[in-house]
Amino acid sequence: MAISIDSLASIFDEWLGEDNFAADREGWNIFESSGSVGGSPQIQRYDERAVFAGDSDAWLFVWTRAKAGSAMHQRALDFIRRHNEPEYARIEKHCTNLLTEG
Repeated sequence: MAISIDSLASIFDEWLGEDNFAADREGWNIFESSGSVGGSPQIQRYDERAVFAGDSDAWLFVWTRAKAGSAMHQRALDFIRRHNEPEYARIEKHCTNLLTEG
């Protein structure tokens, strides 16, 4: 399903503000990624900060913080679950597999 520019703007209104700035500081954020096989929006590493080696490392960071009770990280995952369910499923599978293997 294609998402219009206007729809994306209203979706991202939910994520603007302090959560957005805090995620940037941590080295990840929620990005619009239309044209990506994974759909949009997505949790990705913030490339300019180079805190994480890749997006999957940022996923694991957000996932573990959310599971530890961080409200901001829970809001990020809830946002992805609402607006890109396949992306949420990929994150959940990746993180669950990593955490159960270790």
